[in-house]
Amino acid sequence: KGAITVESGGHFADPLFAFMMVYNAVRGKYEVPTDGFYEIIFPYIFVSSSEEYANFQKFFIDELPYNEEELKAMADYSFEQLKETAAKLSIEDVMERHGAK
Repeated sequence: KGAITVESGGHFADPLFAFMMVYNAVRGKYEVPTDGFYEIIFPYIFVSSSEEYANFQKFFIDELPYNEEELKAMADYSFEQLKETAAKLSIEDVMERHGAK
């Protein structure tokens, strides 16, 4: 009764947040709507300089933007917390959380 649909553009965050939503729905943490859906929208990450690309390379390609502790914490987030986390994902956000800024 109900469904969860996901759109993925090949970005790390799309499948991560989709998985977290499904995981929490299966665990019974989210009420599964029958007349609507949960939606998470996050900003695309634009890289416009060599410095930004170097940081993107380091924090999104060489490393994951979320570490093990952050992923474990996200598994217990409410839908609103998960939505807020997704909305602020950026190179700067990762650098701040990982102590590089």
